[in-house]
This record gives sequence, structure tokens and C-alpha cells, in this order.
Amino acid sequence: MKLLAYVFAFSAATTIFSPARSEEMDEQALSAGCDDLVAIGRVQNVDWTRVDDPEDISGHGWVVATVKVRKLIAGKHAPKSIPVSYYAHTYMREDRDFMFVLGKENDGGWQIKTGQLMSVHPRLKRRCD
Repeated sequence: MKLLAYVFAFSAATTIFSPARSEEMDEQALSAGCDDLVAIGRVQNVDWTRVDDPEDISGHGWVVATVKVRKLIAGKHAPKSIPVSYYAHTYMREDRDFMFVLGKENDGGWQIKTGQLMSVHPRLKRRCD
């Protein structure tokens, strides 16, 4: 009976920690460019400008905001407050922590490429793109 329990425990452990599962989890992880900043923090929305597109039924626009950085995960030194813009159909929540991937714009400003709530335990891919 003990042998059966050991076999079951071993098979369960190898299933949980299999390379295929690791690759699947990595595919679900947030990707970031090598020059991007990845930070945990909150957004403070400032302004929203609608983009008129007759094909867009949900109504997207550009948001001007500030990211208040609590912790820098990847990238070079970043200030605690970063002016950003992002393209969305509504404001991001201001009362919850996010993991943000911030990319540099041509004008030198920062854009939120993606943001995922920390409550869903986001992960960053192992390698930058």
C-alpha cells in the first residue's frame, strides 16, 4: 500500500512540474521588451481623448495618466511617479495594484503596453523580447 502511495505522489509531482506545464505558464506570462520598464504600482488617471473609429463599437481612446511605482521589477532606474499614456475603452482602476509593462514612445514619454491586476498573480516571462 505504501508503494502505491509513493508511486501516486511521484506521478502527481512530475505532472505538476512537467516542462510542458512550465512552457504553458510562460506563454501566459507578461512579455516585455528588453528596454521596457516592468513595475508594480497604481495608476492615477488624468484625461481621456476619444478616438473616432466607426468600426470600434466599444469606443476606445487615449488616456493620459501617472503610474505610481511601488516596486521596479525589470528595467533601469525609474522615478516613483511616471507620466504615461495608454489606449483603452475605459480607465484602468485606480484603487488596485497592477503589474505594468511600460514602453518608451518616440517622443520620449512612456506608454502602458499592458497592465495586469496583482490579484491574479501576474508573472513576467523569463526573457525579454
